[in-house]
Amino acid sequence: MIYRLKKEGIIRAEYKGGYYKPFVGIFGESKLSLIKLRQLKYLKDKQGNIKGYITVAKLFNILVLSTQVPNVTDIATNECKYHKQYDMKLRTYISKPKIQINNENYKYLQFIDILENRVKINIEAQNANEILYNVIKEYNLDFEKILKYVRETKSKNIIDKLLVLAR
Repeated sequence: MIYRLKKEGIIRAEYKGGYYKPFVGIFGESKLSLIKLRQLKYLKDKQGNIKGYITVAKLFNILVLSTQVPNVTDIATNECKYHKQYDMKLRTYISKPKIQINNENYKYLQFIDILENRVKINIEAQNANEILYNVIKEYNLDFEKILKYVRETKSKNIIDKLLVLAR
């Protein structure tokens, strides 16, 4: 069925298992955006369950901790089989998470990544601690669960950074 629809040009395949119906506008046939493709391939599965999250420089830019606009997007995803891979088509670095990502823990793991990469990325915001504190409030993160995931991911230096943030 899918093969026939693809052969007739009704649907297009962007990658193995990733199909879409092209939209024809005034400028011709449009493709899926990089953001949508990344989301379909690395961030959410077909049922809408979380299987990855944006991290490192792109995340710092989204949170306005940095004004750097990265050329590539870093994503931690369950889809990564090896330590780190580069998807040239989507201009995305994917990395294997320390623990399996799911709907309950992705915000905690993303926050832990922020704290881990804080020294690697140039933070230009004057109120960085305030922004991180607001992330905790906005994500409704529980301090005990943060500590639980810190232990599970074996991120030992994070506890010191949490104490500085708590002051």
